[in-house]
Amino acid sequence: MRASWSDDVVLVDAAELPDAGTLRGKDAVAARFQERMDLGFRYGMKIERADALDDERVFAAIMVQRSDTDLAFGYWQIATWRDGRAVETREYLDGDRAEQAASEARGRREP
Repeated sequence: MRASWSDDVVLVDAAELPDAGTLRGKDAVAARFQERMDLGFRYGMKIERADALDDERVFAAIMVQRSDTDLAFGYWQIATWRDGRAVETREYLDGDRAEQAASEARGRREP
């Protein structure tokens, strides 16, 4: 996964997370994902839906299944790609908020 990130990749955590923040750079983003793994968030993911919002943004609805329990939950992302690399990922745990953000992003390009 790290190979698909730009050097200055940005991860915007879901606002619902208690330690939500904005991480910048491959090392910081990789460290965040490692923290989650260290806390026991070992899981499989299935992309339920992926929609192009414009030439650079993709909206994804993801089902997360923990490997050690029957727990499953929805998770959403809006990822921005340039030159074949992810430059920003915004995470959402609230599906309505994610759908609203996707609706607002459709057709809009950022500099």
